[in-house]
Amino acid sequence: MVNDHLSRYISLAAEPDEGLRKIKGVLDVAKFVNTEEMEWKKSPVNTDIMAVTGNKIGGLLARLEKGTTMDPHKHIEEQLGFVIQGAVEWVVGPKLKSHITKAGTFYFFESNEIHGVRNTFKRTILLDMFGPPIKALNHLAVRMHK
Repeated sequence: MVNDHLSRYISLAAEPDEGLRKIKGVLDVAKFVNTEEMEWKKSPVNTDIMAVTGNKIGGLLARLEKGTTMDPHKHIEEQLGFVIQGAVEWVVGPKLKSHITKAGTFYFFESNEIHGVRNTFKRTILLDMFGPPIKALNHLAVRMHK
């Protein structure tokens, strides 16, 4: 079975036009949006975001200017993120232990794990994914699902 899938993808790479015809049904249900088609919006915690949401996962780009602070908080959603540009200081856990993350760093917060962020550096861009999506941000997000 694995070999069948592997050979299918090899043939798709070798013959891209034929490959697209074979997976057309998949392309019909996929959704794509480019950030050039979106606008930065002010989130409830005073950061600029571009957000998208699916049924079981949501994602956003967060733009944190120097001096931006998000007080320690927790939420039911798991949060997986990546620092695209810049650096921030996270405070995590009941003792609010400090962690500096710079561009190229992944981070993860469990459901209901206390965390906050402070940007004392230059402008920082974060990519965050939440599962399930944060309902409070739905009105700011591009819906990627039906």
